[in-house]
Amino acid sequence: ETALILNGEVWRGSAGLAGAFGRFVIDSDGRRVDDFATDLSIVRRTRNRFNQDQTSSLISLDESKITADDIIREALKGDEFAVMMLERTGKFVGVALASVIHLLNPETVVVGGQIVRPGTNVVEGVISGAGESVSSEILAGTKIIPADLRSEEHTSELQSRQYLVCRL
Repeated sequence: ETALILNGEVWRGSAGLAGAFGRFVIDSDGRRVDDFATDLSIVRRTRNRFNQDQTSSLISLDESKITADDIIREALKGDEFAVMMLERTGKFVGVALASVIHLLNPETVVVGGQIVRPGTNVVEGVISGAGESVSSEILAGTKIIPADLRSEEHTSELQSRQYLVCRL
């Protein structure tokens, strides 16, 4: 889900359907954000690379039963393979966000959801992906932050007048 906040109000678009971020096409093959950033796609991509990293703690699990929760749990324990897979997810999201940032030039992009936690490197991936495609002038004026609304720093960020909220 995605929401655009303008002057403190959620902007829903003419038909009330604005914010279908998962439908954004991110490559010339027609793949969309949802093809990379849903629980099922994270698990699918992890399984595709599963046997390439024998040092991952995920190897001890039955490959056919791995879930997004397993990947998140192992990333939070420091498993480099799991962290890499979540960071890559963020990077795909960042590539798609680049178009939105160029179009709307928001002050702040808030990224949240189950996989957005300290230690998963998802936000770092989002920043990296956006940074590859957004002009430095525009990116310099846009903050990309995790949706940890308990943080005083982030709460003050949300007092800006324009921001975009992306839930993964």
